[in-house]
Amino acid sequence: MFFNSFAGYSQEDTYSKIKLDSVVLKKGQVLIIHDKTYLVKRDTVVVIPASVKYSIKRNRGDLFYSNLEQRVTKRKWTRELHNIIINTNHKTVNSDSLKTSLAVNQFVSYAGRPIRHIKIKQLDVFGPTILDTTRYPKSWIERTGNKMHFTSKKYLIVNNLLFKEGDHVTPETLADNERILRGLPYLEDAFISVHSAGELNDSVDIMVITKDVWSEAFNIQVNNISTGRFQFWDRNIFGFGNEVQNNIPWDSRKHQIIGYDGNYKINNIAGTFINAKFLYLNSFNSESIGLSLDRNFITPNIKYAGGFLIENTITKTYFNEDTAFRDIPLKYNKYDGWIGRSFAISNHNSFSKLRQNITFLARISHDRFIKRPKITEDSYYQFQNKTIVLGTISYARQSFFKSNLIYNFGRTEDIPVGTQVQFTFGIENNEFFRRKYYSNNIKFGKFLGNFGYVYNAFAIGGFVNNANKPEQAVFEASTNYFTNLFTVGRFHFRQFVNLSYTRGIHRYSNEYLTINREFGITGFMNDSVTGSRRFNIHWETVSFTPWYVYDFRFVLFAFADHSWIKQNGGSIFDRWPYTGIGFGIRIRNERLVFNTIQIRFTIYPNIPLNSKSEFFEMSGEPLLNPPTFAPKAPELLKYQ
Repeated sequence: MFFNSFAGYSQEDTYSKIKLDSVVLKKGQVLIIHDKTYLVKRDTVVVIPASVKYSIKRNRGDLFYSNLEQRVTKRKWTRELHNIIINTNHKTVNSDSLKTSLAVNQFVSYAGRPIRHIKIKQLDVFGPTILDTTRYPKSWIERTGNKMHFTSKKYLIVNNLLFKEGDHVTPETLADNERILRGLPYLEDAFISVHSAGELNDSVDIMVITKDVWSEAFNIQVNNISTGRFQFWDRNIFGFGNEVQNNIPWDSRKHQIIGYDGNYKINNIAGTFINAKFLYLNSFNSESIGLSLDRNFITPNIKYAGGFLIENTITKTYFNEDTAFRDIPLKYNKYDGWIGRSFAISNHNSFSKLRQNITFLARISHDRFIKRPKITEDSYYQFQNKTIVLGTISYARQSFFKSNLIYNFGRTEDIPVGTQVQFTFGIENNEFFRRKYYSNNIKFGKFLGNFGYVYNAFAIGGFVNNANKPEQAVFEASTNYFTNLFTVGRFHFRQFVNLSYTRGIHRYSNEYLTINREFGITGFMNDSVTGSRRFNIHWETVSFTPWYVYDFRFVLFAFADHSWIKQNGGSIFDRWPYTGIGFGIRIRNERLVFNTIQIRFTIYPNIPLNSKSEFFEMSGEPLLNPPTFAPKAPELLKYQ
């Protein structure tokens, strides 16, 4: 299941004077420029700048689809059928853009020039793309969808810009801004185009191109005849950029048959990059209300960040009290706040180097329990009254590659490269004791040229009691790797390999690791399989197919999960691993905010008896993003 690609590394050249080349093309050939292809329908000659890298190849398959398109579009019914099942070459051909340069390089030649004009171009949900804004919706469904969609208000795009007219071009700022725009929940993609302007070409005009997504979506999950849930959300209410999430579970076996869990989020209040969220839950003997504000280090140029959370919860917990499990009332208040100050380290004006920052962060959190089970000093830590004060010193250096077809289905993705080193220290005032906390984190991600990308993380930390002995400590190490994209026919492939090791050190008696679901074996459940050490291997081969139905793309995958788990003593590898092996399909339309539809089949050749396992599962999966090296609020290392 493991493959490597051997694609070459290329980088665009920039010339101060434009030279032109004449390229002779024959019918049936394909001209490839950057990530875009042009099918030649007749003999022709084109003139392109000499600095632009291109290639020419014969593609009989594409010629067949072009001729087919000409024939079937003559009649209405065949035209509609063709638009549904055929992905024509008007679509962007996605390639592995990790083979190109860093995202910042496309702006380097304009560095220092004043910005004369800024124009914003907003594209419809259906039809045009970032790389081909001339495309138009071909079916009545797409045209109707564009008419019904509330386009994002223009001021939202302006509020998310880091530059204005009159500023001088800073390549890092433009690259950061592309990434920020692409990260907005109501945009599918974004692109910033810079053009020379003025009589002497000594200034620039900037075009900001954004493409909305269809922001409304829903999801229905039926577990059995008695239970399930209905979800619906809007990531861009009436085009104003606010979000609402609603979750309505039901259970006919409970006294309260229908519940509610929802939140309302306001993104980037007045251009400050401060987000606000309101939370409310009333479901099955649980009620919670909360408010949070946060501003993150979204770029290395952000000097100040921080946030706070206030939450009140009333619920019940299934607790082992007096040798019997029963529902115990639980009521508590949570207060949490943090602040950070970042200092940029000069790179001597070298755009090719990773930007560096030193950041100082502080956090205070307080948990106050009003109702709870009976607890002791060395058990049920999660129910103890406590105040924790943490401080972090972080050093980070990072940049981003632009790529696609990694975690998503075609939209541009930003892959971080760099290093982060963090030292965290603090004090916990507990109702039973007072103790210190220390942890160290090291993370680094690197593009390996022809061999793909690797991200490594190592962390160790825990409390130190009054006797200077470690308590509730944990060691973690992980490696995430994926290959470059490689192509077989019209199919694109990647191989993913994830390794992780976790070890608990002097944990409490009720604290342990499992290999349930995302912690080990996909679709596996057995609470009796526990330990203090765990090693996981996840392999996955992904095939991005050329199959589209109404812009829903189909991705095939095959995977294998292997987990070793054991208590202290002896080698963790002294027995065969628990294993899950399977395959499936993922379906997603990048123009919609619906979760990815995943259909998965799994077999379990080596699991304990009486375990729960899911041979078949159909679920909605959210979009995934790789971890960055930006500093975040100080936190305790998790043991899970």
